Amino acid sequence: MAKQTEEQRLAEEWLPSREEATVSTVGLLAIGGLYFVVSDSIGIGPPWLLFVLESILVAPQVISHVVMRKPLPHRIERSLALALLAVLAIALIVSLFRFIQVLPDYVHGPVLLLDGAILWILNILVFATGYWELDGGGARMRHVRPGNRQDFLFPQQQLSAPVQWKPGFIDYLFLAFCFSTAFSPADTPPLTRGAKLLVMAQALISLVIAAVIISRAINILGTK
Repeated sequence: MAKQTEEQRLAEEWLPSREEATVSTVGLLAIGGLYFVVSDSIGIGPPWLLFVLESILVAPQVISHVVMRKPLPHRIERSLALALLAVLAIALIVSLFRFIQVLPDYVHGPVLLLDGAILWILNILVFATGYWELDGGGARMRHVRPGNRQDFLFPQQQLSAPVQWKPGFIDYLFLAFCFSTAFSPADTPPLTRGAKLLVMAQALISLVIAAVIISRAINILGTK
């Protein structure tokens, strides 16, 4: 009971560094920003809709972590993070289905490539956010219980000598980039079934985007 109480106290007092909070926030808001560039045919409602939803869910954490330097209650912060992740995942899936649905309407290669590239980048950013929020129970629990219940095993965590190292948002962004390009975990394997399912889903989405772009590009070139 004493250990659990101490963990709860540490969890409630934890704050990310300003640098880490800024990087993760920029990465999240970049997802909504990309919907200002993508074609309306594969967007989600008005271009500003996702950005506004993101801002509403991110604002309490930004104000608390960056401005006030006072942590939100763990339960509230976790609920906001999972709600944001759900919104981003739904937006990505809907955009992917709409991309496939309107595929015959693409008659210009550059437009097709632009929309496909944006979806591919969105896939990386959304899953990087997912890995960041889900690995080890989230950033706060990774700080309180380092090495416990890992979903991914980074090379720094495999050193024989103990090191004070914890993965940051950039580490998960690199991980998501590798899964979308090489369809492999590179140097960081997934350990749990949930992590493996996420990796499979990301690789499948990336493969579908590439296959759709290539197939439609061939059709466009064949009609000229």
